[in-house]
Amino acid sequence: YSSSSRERSTDDKGHFDLRADSCGQLTVHAEKSGFVAAEAGPFEAVEGSEHLGLELRLADGLAIRGVVRWPDGSPAAQVRITACRTSPPLAISAAMTDSEGRFELMGVAPGANELVAGPGTAHGPLHRRVAAGDHDVELRLPTPEKIAGRVLHGDGAPAPCSTRPAIFSGV
Repeated sequence: YSSSSRERSTDDKGHFDLRADSCGQLTVHAEKSGFVAAEAGPFEAVEGSEHLGLELRLADGLAIRGVVRWPDGSPAAQVRITACRTSPPLAISAAMTDSEGRFELMGVAPGANELVAGPGTAHGPLHRRVAAGDHDVELRLPTPEKIAGRVLHGDGAPAPCSTRPAIFSGV
């Protein structure tokens, strides 16, 4: 639920009991792997109010399957793939590619979805519009930028250590 964004689990029969921490708009959101997420609300949460007997129905979702490759055709392993609806409700499904670059996104709502394969390059992640239920998606990531150099101590001696990229935009 989104009043305080604290996640709670249902019991084994699907029952839930939530408490709003503050007054204002409240939306209850339910999700389970392999299903399309459901929402109820918004409700006006005021002191002492109750919203009882809510039923959120999780619909069977579709899958999007495919492969992510580098420009040379080699598999892109351990790349995060996200599917976002292009129209409300904006449900999201995410997965990581395996060692062969394959991915499967489950619980995707029918209709058009925007696939995002990242982290991508300095130009940002790769975006591609696909339909839920598409099982032959092939994404080609752009050639990643290469950054190379040396790390030295103040006196010029080599300084073996770990490095990582930090990308800042809008600078």
